[in-house]
Amino acid sequence: VLVLLRDLTAWEQLEQERELLARIVEAEASLPILICDARQADMPIIYANPSFERLTGYMATEAMGRNCRFLQGDDRDQPGSERMRDALAKGEACTVLMRNYRKDGQPFLNELHLTPVRDAEDQLTHYMAVLSDQTERHRQAEALRLSEERMRFALDGSELGVCDWDLASGVAYFSEGWKALSGQADAATVGRIDNFWDHVDTQDRAQVRAQVIEHLKGHSAVFEMEHRLRRTDHSLIWVRNRGKVVQRDPSGLALRWVGTLADITTQRESEALEEERRSLALVSKSKSEF
Repeated sequence: VLVLLRDLTAWEQLEQERELLARIVEAEASLPILICDARQADMPIIYANPSFERLTGYMATEAMGRNCRFLQGDDRDQPGSERMRDALAKGEACTVLMRNYRKDGQPFLNELHLTPVRDAEDQLTHYMAVLSDQTERHRQAEALRLSEERMRFALDGSELGVCDWDLASGVAYFSEGWKALSGQADAATVGRIDNFWDHVDTQDRAQVRAQVIEHLKGHSAVFEMEHRLRRTDHSLIWVRNRGKVVQRDPSGLALRWVGTLADITTQRESEALEEERRSLALVSKSKSEF
């Protein structure tokens, strides 16, 4: 009888734990969640919520009793696998990105959050696994990366200088064209934005800075200005500087600026010569009238 009572007590405690865990899961019903029993060999799944079923196509009954790795199919050699095994062996939490497969064989990128659950005596009893489908986010990030690569490849092959400025860090990407314009062909592609200001001629620097600040505040649609740029060899060239804030936070604070520089020295010199020619023509005409 005593043995039976002990067995019943243990069973009731187990049921209470499962009920408590189920309530926690249902409270976060929008997230695909699994509960695995860490006290059993190979940590079988003992609970899967409806969001898991919608994400993977597997019914909860099909997942029960299996280890989470079944979602990997035959694709077991993944960078996150070792990190996950190490965390499980130590009873620690971890977050890994895994390639998983739905019931129909379609792959998806799963950001898997594993959290250990311990009893009153600090003994590991369960693991809670929260799944997050990151497929679309990674697709968009990869598409953006490729788009930026193509843009930079095209711009690096042009005569334009390009600056991509992260305002929070002060770090900027300078294209090969920009480095060539400033006479710094061997300079680093990524550097401080101070590198730009150091090359703006001192006669123009205050005015350029003032107009940049006005645009950062949102007072103009686009920044555009012609000014002098001092190259590393101290020679001066004229440039057309165009830029725009392409990212702001919800409060309107500027986060990212993309700008271009075009060498207009020849154009400026031609305009100066034309102006001088017209002035000489007016002087000559005035003399002839007397």
